[in-house]
Amino acid sequence: MKLNSDQVSELCRKNSGDSYGLTIVVGLPFPPEITDAIAGVQRRVEAWLPNRFRWYGLAHLHASIYAPLHSQNRPLQRSDLPSNLDGFVRDLGDVVSRWQPFPLTLAGVQLGQDGVLIVGEDSLERRLVRRLSCYPGTAAPKHVRGLAAVIGFLTTPEPFRSEEERESFEQGLAGLWDLPIGTMDVDLVWLVSYDHRTLSRIRGKVEFALGRMRTGVSAMELLAALGIDA
Repeated sequence: MKLNSDQVSELCRKNSGDSYGLTIVVGLPFPPEITDAIAGVQRRVEAWLPNRFRWYGLAHLHASIYAPLHSQNRPLQRSDLPSNLDGFVRDLGDVVSRWQPFPLTLAGVQLGQDGVLIVGEDSLERRLVRRLSCYPGTAAPKHVRGLAAVIGFLTTPEPFRSEEERESFEQGLAGLWDLPIGTMDVDLVWLVSYDHRTLSRIRGKVEFALGRMRTGVSAMELLAALGIDA
């Protein structure tokens, strides 16, 4: 496990103040059996490295699918959204209505180079990478598909007070690689307008059900539901 101090510092900077954007997510929150398991992970990791992480609140846990608008430092305005907002809503609804509900299984905990602690989808790619990439001569994976949920992030690029603490943390984290988190049926996604990139503050959100076309949503109604002035 190698942390990139510049990336950790940049992530801390981004998460330290207000930020505004639009994203499409599942969860928000996850079912109780998943949030309970994640809360257990947060408690375990906090015990290993006290006061070194900032934790996502259980009600704000989510897995991001696509962010059509990136974070910015002021509240969203109508001019920030696509000019053809009716077409945007129509196409979003069309794609979602053609995608059937599916099961999502989360398992394993990892710490990224930028200091984010995530649980990931229990995909075939992830398991193959875990088992096979340690062998000398194997190539690095081109990608590991699957959804992932950030559950916390480091608040300092130098979290370890000793080499012994680092080794103990790495050993503990290695034991969480395949930890079962839970399974849920994903039958809807949320279009979310937020005031903080962790989604700890949400301005508004709109539900889109998988496999069912949403009807009667105009651009003006969408803006109102998202808390964006027309």
